[in-house]
Amino acid sequence: IAGDADAAYLDSEAVATLEPSLSTKCKGAVHIPGEIVVDPWLFPLAMATHSREIGEKAGLGDVIQTGREVVMEKSEFDKNSGLWSVATRSTCGDENDSTVISSKSVINAAGIDADVMQLKAILALRGTGGGSSVLPSPTFEARPRRGQYIVYSTPKLDKCDETTTNSRWVDIPKTVPIRPIQPIPTERTKGIFVYSTLYNQIVVGPTAKDQSSRTNNTLDPEVAKELAAYASRIFDRTMGSSQSASDIDFDCNIIGEYVGIRPGTTKR
Repeated sequence: IAGDADAAYLDSEAVATLEPSLSTKCKGAVHIPGEIVVDPWLFPLAMATHSREIGEKAGLGDVIQTGREVVMEKSEFDKNSGLWSVATRSTCGDENDSTVISSKSVINAAGIDADVMQLKAILALRGTGGGSSVLPSPTFEARPRRGQYIVYSTPKLDKCDETTTNSRWVDIPKTVPIRPIQPIPTERTKGIFVYSTLYNQIVVGPTAKDQSSRTNNTLDPEVAKELAAYASRIFDRTMGSSQSASDIDFDCNIIGEYVGIRPGTTKR
C-alpha cells in the first residue's frame, strides 16, 4: 500500500483481534506495522548519549551543551574555510561565560520561529560581509498551528483487569489501544491520533487549529469537547472533557491537558 510492503487492509474481525479496545462499529482499517510510540523524554536522551559517544571517539570531548543561547550578532561565516563560528552565552546571565562553536553546518531548528531566526541571521551576518549572500531569505512564513491534547488514565472499568500482550512484550489493559490509531490523513493534517503511552495512559490529539499568536497555548474547553467526542466514538464509550468535578463533562480519568504550537506555513 503506497509503497509500504508491510501495510495491509484489515476487516472488522481482524481489527477486533488486534485492538480489542476499539469500538465494535469499526468496519476495517489499514495496519501499518512500522507505526510506533516513543517516549518523548527517552528518545532525545538516547540521541544525546549517542552524540557524546561519537564526540569522545573523535576526541572532541563533550559535544552536548545545555543552558546556552546563540549570540547572533557575534556569530559569523568564513567563506574561505566554509566554517561557521557560532557564539554562545550562558542563559543564566553570566556575560563572561561565552563559547564559540565551529561547524560546517548549522541547522535552523527554531520551529515556529524558524523564519524569524533566518531573518535575524541574515541581518547579523551582513555586518561580517555575509548576509543574504550566505543565507537565502526564507521562502515561507511560519503560521502558528495549535494542537490540543487530552491525557486519560487507564479507564476504571470492570474489564480493566483483562489484559492482552502487545508488541512491547508486556500486558496492558484491554481498554487501552496497543497501536497508534489515526484517521485517513489529508494534505493539511494527519488528523487526531488516539494512542497509549508507555505507562498505559490514553492520549487524544492533536487538533490542527490555525491562529495568529506564536505563543498562545491556553486550553480551549470547546476543543476539549471535540477531542472527548472523538475519543468516545473511537472507543464507543463516554469520555469527558473536563477535570472539574462540578462540570457536566467531568471525567475522573483525565490526568492532564496541554497545547503545543507547531509551525504550519503559507504553503501548507
